[in-house]
Amino acid sequence: MFGIRGRKSTNETPAEDLIAPSSWGRTALGVAALIGAGRVGVGVVSLSQPVTALRLCGADTGTAARVAWMTRLFGTREIGLGAGTLAAIRAGEVAGPRGRRMWLTIGALVDVGDALAFAAALRDRRLGVVHGAGGIAIASSSAAACAAAAIAAGR
Repeated sequence: MFGIRGRKSTNETPAEDLIAPSSWGRTALGVAALIGAGRVGVGVVSLSQPVTALRLCGADTGTAARVAWMTRLFGTREIGLGAGTLAAIRAGEVAGPRGRRMWLTIGALVDVGDALAFAAALRDRRLGVVHGAGGIAIASSSAAACAAAAIAAGR
């Protein structure tokens, strides 16, 4: 009936083992934290230097200047997503697996949308191959990492 150190001997997994993520889960959450911090960084640059941010994505100077206001909207979105993801990861048991999974899933969906937007711009010849393919690769990688971390957050 009782095992080592007075613990009741059962085949059940202790509650602390259910809460603590596996080593794979910790790695995935670490990657998600880097993505969250990266989102905040991209957001800050997009807010403070919108023309430069767009030029790095392949837009010409005139176009970048005309749509700088939209880049600031993007920057605000990125800061919100990044801060929410970081807060959910940092909150641990307060946010719980469900809270972390929610923020990571939202991030993955947004990144899929970004990859599709880059693909459409590449298809319509609004971006060159290097910038379009680079954007697709970065957004897709981020989506995959967020999705993996979302799955791990539930373990």
